[in-house]
Amino acid sequence: MATTKKDKLTEGISLPGTSQYYQRTNTNPSSSSQASQALGNVINNAPGQYEASETVSDAYSQLQNTLQNKPGEYQSKYNDKIQGLLDNILTQKDFSYDFNSDKLYQNYKNQYMQQGKQAMLDTQAAATANTGGFGSSYAESVGSQAYQQYLTQLNDKIPELYQLALQKYQMDTDKMYNQLSAVSGQEDREYGQYRDSVSDWQNDRNYGLNQYNTMYNQDYGAYRDQVSDYYNDRDFYASQQNNLWNQEQQEKEFAYQQERDAVSDSKWQQSFDYQKNRDNVSDSQWQQSFDYQKDRDGVSDSQWQQSFDYQKDRDNVSDSQWQQNFDYQKNRDAVSDAQWERQFALNSRKSSSTSSSTKKLSSEIKENIQAMEGDELDEYMGTLVEAGYSMDDLYDYLLQINKDITGSSSSGKKVVLPSKQELYNMYLQLK
Repeated sequence: MATTKKDKLTEGISLPGTSQYYQRTNTNPSSSSQASQALGNVINNAPGQYEASETVSDAYSQLQNTLQNKPGEYQSKYNDKIQGLLDNILTQKDFSYDFNSDKLYQNYKNQYMQQGKQAMLDTQAAATANTGGFGSSYAESVGSQAYQQYLTQLNDKIPELYQLALQKYQMDTDKMYNQLSAVSGQEDREYGQYRDSVSDWQNDRNYGLNQYNTMYNQDYGAYRDQVSDYYNDRDFYASQQNNLWNQEQQEKEFAYQQERDAVSDSKWQQSFDYQKNRDNVSDSQWQQSFDYQKDRDGVSDSQWQQSFDYQKDRDNVSDSQWQQNFDYQKNRDAVSDAQWERQFALNSRKSSSTSSSTKKLSSEIKENIQAMEGDELDEYMGTLVEAGYSMDDLYDYLLQINKDITGSSSSGKKVVLPSKQELYNMYLQLK
């Protein structure tokens, strides 16, 4: 049986609907080791790097050949000719006619002048013969007329020659246009042939590229399907291996956990029984502690009551002692007040008895008072009072000199005066 192009492209690939596909998808490992073995087989058969098939390589080679046979740039054989004709047409001067430079006119001129001269000679000879052989002005005149007739005929040729020159100018112009048209037509035909060859090459190139892309896409698509199948198989068996391994681990862990639960249950029962016994011991010990504490609380309550009663008695004694001290101090304060009153009355009588015999302040004393200040002044004032000088006089003098000092000079130092009571107290201290 012949191998088709599709068979080559799908060779080695498990396509849906094929026995290979169903054989792969129906494989269902029952243990992690089987899944691991299947995974290893898949990995060992992993597809390599993509390699183009022979069909794709042929299409690529054909495309490269087509690209290499691209027509070159168009080379015109008539470009210079066309440019020359265009230059001739574009630089052609406007039509103008000069009969003096016309060779045909010069031919006619020579011919008519010769014929005119001959006619002039013939006419003059005939006129001379008619006059008996004597030259005359008449012969010259008719000869000149004959010559002039030929010149007139020559001038009549000029319009004809102008038309001929114009026709030739137009024919030459038409010839240049016809030549340009012919050469341009040939150029267009050859360029059209060139464009046809380029178009044919482009069609061949596009066809070759489409063929190559189609072959490549089919070939690479088949390869990608094979790669996709590989990854699907790899992920499938890896997932199976992982799931089965996890299942086996769970079963092992479950069995181990059952064993550990049995051991744990046994230990728990032992712990429970031991704790139950310890709780009974603890309950007995607590009861003993409770009974002992109850007895101690009774003793503590009795001791507290004794302490309370004793403190109560001591507080009564302290209150009595405080009252006695208070009453005694109250009596002593009354005695002190009476003694002070008596001493004050005595001092007042002495002060009043000596006021009538006070001495007058001398100028020397006043000068001393003015020269002193501070403690020295206080001591001096006390001495004066003890010597019998009036406190009122001393105080009034101090007020006077203080006013004089502060009123007479802004820079004077004001004396800080003691009060009368302070003077009296200084007097008592000296006494």
